[in-house]
Amino acid sequence: MQNSVYAGSTISGCSFVDSEIVQVNFLGVRCVRTRFDHSDLYGSRFVGSIMEVVSMKDCNLTRTTFDEGHRTVVDFHSSNTNETIFLEPVP
Repeated sequence: MQNSVYAGSTISGCSFVDSEIVQVNFLGVRCVRTRFDHSDLYGSRFVGSIMEVVSMKDCNLTRTTFDEGHRTVVDFHSSNTNETIFLEPVP
């Protein structure tokens, strides 16, 4: 997938393992029990998203944005998070 928009969607029980998900907009998605392991998520945006029990092991997260969302049990093990943008909501 490239340059796609899934804003406002619910993604539940899905597997995107070994996928190329480049510059995809996940604005405000509810993502539950989903796996992105070993995927390229370069430049994708999870702004305002609710993520519960999500696996992003060994992913390319370069320039991926997680902004003003809620993450519970999200596993980034072995993913490159050096250029990932994590912005939390202002209280």
